[in-house]
Amino acid sequence: MNPKKLIITKPCEKQDTSGNMVRVSAKTYALLETLANESGRSRSYIANKLIEFAFDCVEIREEDDEEERE
Repeated sequence: MNPKKLIITKPCEKQDTSGNMVRVSAKTYALLETLANESGRSRSYIANKLIEFAFDCVEIREEDDEEERE
């Protein structure tokens, strides 16, 4: 079974939107940059789409002592 995919369309024209800041790791930023370069969309647009897509796939559980903490 293949996992669902988030489809990001290339823009016809740029949209200027403002929002709140969220910090991400350097690794995550590089991933956003890669997707932005390939799609022509902004890092912000892609981050928002990824978060919205993942939101319904998240399950909240109690943390075990053995789990890695970030």
